[in-house]
Amino acid sequence: MRKEFCAVDKDGRAVIVINNSSLEVIEIASPLKGERNCHKKILVESAGDLLLVERLRIQPYFKGFKLKVKDKEWVETKSLDDRVMFLGGDCCFCVAAKEFGNGCNGRFDYEDGIVCKNKFSAVDKDGRAVVIDSSLNVTEISSPLKNIQAMRSRFAWSDLPKELLEIIANSLLTREDVCRLRAVCKSWRSSIPPFQKPISLPLEVPYPTPSYRRHPNIAILTESTIYHVQPFPSPNSQASTSTSTWANWASWGWLVKVEEMEAPLFRVLGSISCQPSYRFPTFPKSINLLDFQVSELAKAYSLHFPKNGGTCKVVFSSRPDDCPSLMTICAGLLFHLKIGDDKWTLIDDIVSQLCYEDVILYNNRFCAVDEDGRTLVIDSTLKVIEIASPLKNEKNGHDKILVESVGELLLVERLCKKPYIKVFKLKVKEKEWVEVKSLDDRIMFLGGDCSFCVAAKDFGNECKAMRNTEELSSRESRAPWSDLPKELSEIIGKCLLTRAQVCQFRSVCNPWRSSIPPFQKPFSLPTSGHPKSPKLTEYTIYHIQPSSSSNSQQASTPPLWGWLVKVREWKAGHFRVSNSLSSQPSHPLAKAINLLDFRVSELAKAYSLHFPTNGKTHKVVFSSSPNYCPSFMGIAAGVLFYMKIEDAKWTIIDDIVSQMDYEDVIVYKNRFLAVDNNGRAVLIDSSLKVTEIASPLRLEGGDYKDSKILVESVGELLLVHIVQIGKKPHHFKVFKLKVKEKQWVEVKSLEDRIMFLGRDCSFCVSAKDFGNGCKGNCIFFTDTCFTVFNLEDSSLLPVQQHPVYSRIFYPNTAIKL
Repeated sequence: MRKEFCAVDKDGRAVIVINNSSLEVIEIASPLKGERNCHKKILVESAGDLLLVERLRIQPYFKGFKLKVKDKEWVETKSLDDRVMFLGGDCCFCVAAKEFGNGCNGRFDYEDGIVCKNKFSAVDKDGRAVVIDSSLNVTEISSPLKNIQAMRSRFAWSDLPKELLEIIANSLLTREDVCRLRAVCKSWRSSIPPFQKPISLPLEVPYPTPSYRRHPNIAILTESTIYHVQPFPSPNSQASTSTSTWANWASWGWLVKVEEMEAPLFRVLGSISCQPSYRFPTFPKSINLLDFQVSELAKAYSLHFPKNGGTCKVVFSSRPDDCPSLMTICAGLLFHLKIGDDKWTLIDDIVSQLCYEDVILYNNRFCAVDEDGRTLVIDSTLKVIEIASPLKNEKNGHDKILVESVGELLLVERLCKKPYIKVFKLKVKEKEWVEVKSLDDRIMFLGGDCSFCVAAKDFGNECKAMRNTEELSSRESRAPWSDLPKELSEIIGKCLLTRAQVCQFRSVCNPWRSSIPPFQKPFSLPTSGHPKSPKLTEYTIYHIQPSSSSNSQQASTPPLWGWLVKVREWKAGHFRVSNSLSSQPSHPLAKAINLLDFRVSELAKAYSLHFPTNGKTHKVVFSSSPNYCPSFMGIAAGVLFYMKIEDAKWTIIDDIVSQMDYEDVIVYKNRFLAVDNNGRAVLIDSSLKVTEIASPLRLEGGDYKDSKILVESVGELLLVHIVQIGKKPHHFKVFKLKVKEKQWVEVKSLEDRIMFLGRDCSFCVSAKDFGNGCKGNCIFFTDTCFTVFNLEDSSLLPVQQHPVYSRIFYPNTAIKL
């Protein structure tokens, strides 16, 4: 073999470095073919040949491959012939068996119970050696040693050199490993200290906000450990402790999460929740750990916010090449903190900013995923590297979760409809996610602060993994909804952002109704006592749909899919109904509607600023992002204005490029975005800094007026270009933002989406929400009347000429309200 550096990766791809000065890398072997479930790869030279040893987690435990140089591929070898292989931590080599005498042959080729010729060899405490073949037949190949007792007295475990014990102790990473080592004998116990954490927890850390904003509150970092607790098998099948009933009932063990509070106190929680163990009535009050085998499965870290009682997941890294550090996601932003620093660092990534959904530690590196499935690695210099492009599917996922399983990175997508769960595996070279239909023997646990996989066989033969991921959604919960713990109800209540959601939650049952208070607005609209002061008004657009039960009672009526309505609460308990695309009073409705017969969904919020002096009304938008003070932004005479609620005064946004030319503003992913009459789009952050995110449109000029409107659709930012002849809209073009290129690209079809363009609010909904007879790919707007523009044939007709669409704005008169 040539004297050159040779390296192999986890897939079996081997390379050499041919020159020490240029460090040029040449591939000499392509990756191994087939699914790899190995623990690690080891390169060994034997008689001039380059061998690759693959250590597996399942039988046959080891596989050997020889490099075919010309073909640049590995070929499995079933025999080492006369060679004996030694695998060490810092050196691996082969020697001829005859070097050890005629009684030695090549069957013993590994250091401690190894495989040769598809047979596994092992030795017992008396020196008796056996070979186990693939059928589990045991053949004795060596009789017990005669001087074993003398050897034991000569080489007792307690006589292990202290220097060697210290080396072993430095390799132990968990509390359990250290405790087991120290429990062997007194000399071992005295040679190494008890387990020491890299940091002392709980720990006060700064509140996760950008470095230019200091938050007065603090957060508490806590650590939990998930264990697999399994009873030791007893010869009498009876445990000798007070936990015998529990041990016999759960002979294959169970999972438990333990949070270490102030030493030496611990709190036992549910394995994938933060609920105390007393909420699980079958959990024993005391456990004698001498009767149990305890294995650590995962670590979970959380940030607790004492001010509001909230929590969020955080990931901790203590790799040797960097300071201990944390990474977390707050409001879709990715933050990094080195332990000891007094402020968090915001990870700068314009593509996925405000879209991040999960972060984990994978291969000792921080790994994060956004709402589209785009996955990144953040190195020690906080450089962002994309390792997976977005998922190529419909964007109907609820959230994305990253999980590591047997060294592979998985992405779990929780959907809003069946199959509810999808699992994808990362193909590293292609940088893409590939859907996985089976988890094989693995069981996946998805928790709020930690997700992990374990082998089903760890829980006994009766426990089977779900072979198809669709089975994850097929099991129905057996627990009554009314028995939901009050603490969990309160957590859910804090996640409900709209009046409709709170009302729906409180109407389920009496315990749920009493667990959270009625809906409270996060703020009150600023007002002035002066009659000529501008008035800020809030509207909510709802989709009101008759329930199936109310519809079934009227089989003779046409299909009912509901309609849109805009509602304004003009004083407590009193509401005023308007048309969905304007602020004009609506078509006469029934005086009273029993909402028990309807499903109510909130679609959008609209805000407008009315000036009594001249009668004009201007659109404004509102943001309540956690990283911003509650604030408004609006446009008047082409100028952008900004106002914090606590200040109650407007500030002009300074932007010399588009000043006096702005036409629309929206809140997109909790950030203010505005567009001018050329199509140039900008983002305005909390410090009022203006950043261009899209260059102007390149359109042919003409003798016409035009206008621009921004709309969000399924997480994407759209721009609507409206061509006007006279004072009426004549034609529409729709463009989609390509974030990386900062360009608008024309969209020829909205597919299933229906777009509504209002004077104070624009939004998109799915056509199927209005029944099978309703088709998408159209735009509704209001001029002198409701009008619909069809993108497919560019037709422009009043809504009254489309009976199917007219029912969206006017309730079916056949319904009995």
